[in-house]
Amino acid sequence: TSYRYHQDIRFREHPEDFFDIEGGCLNMGLANDPQTDDNGALRLIPGSHRNGYLGLSDDGPVMTGTNSEEELRAAGLDPGSIVVCELEPGDIVLWTLLTVHGSAPNTSTRDRRFNINSYVRADSTERGEWAFKNGDSTPLGAEPQLCKYEDLYRKPGPYYAEDEWWLEN
Repeated sequence: TSYRYHQDIRFREHPEDFFDIEGGCLNMGLANDPQTDDNGALRLIPGSHRNGYLGLSDDGPVMTGTNSEEELRAAGLDPGSIVVCELEPGDIVLWTLLTVHGSAPNTSTRDRRFNINSYVRADSTERGEWAFKNGDSTPLGAEPQLCKYEDLYRKPGPYYAEDEWWLEN
C-alpha cells in the first residue's frame, strides 16, 4: 500500500497538552525488512518542516492513494527534492511531526515492514511519564500513562483490523 504525503502533527491527540508540539516531538522508523524504492520505502521532503502545517491529504484518507506533483507544488514543495529512504534491516530514520513524508506502493514481491515510534521531550508535555530526569533513571508510576489513544483504558483490546484498506492499491 502507499501512504499519501502528509505531516504527522495532524494525528497528535490533545495538542493543548504540549508546550512545544513542533519542537518537542520526534518520530523514528526502524527497518525490519530492506526498504527500497520498488517496495515503497518511506519518502520525505528535506526542509519541509520549516514550512509549518500544510494540510496535505486533509481531504481524505492518508493510508491509501498518492499525491500528484501538482499538489506538492501547490503546497510550495519541490517534488524533485523527495528523498527515498532506502534502508537495511536495523537502520533507522528520524523525522519531525512537520516533515512532509509518504510512500509509494510496494511493486515488489518483498515485504517492507517498518516499525514507527514517536518520542516526546518530557519537559514539553504534561502527558506520559519521565523515563530519565537530569540523567537519572526515574521509576515509572504504578499505573502506565498513555500518551495517545485513551480508549485503551476502557477497551483494553486486543484489536484486529477487520477491513482490508491495505489491498486498495
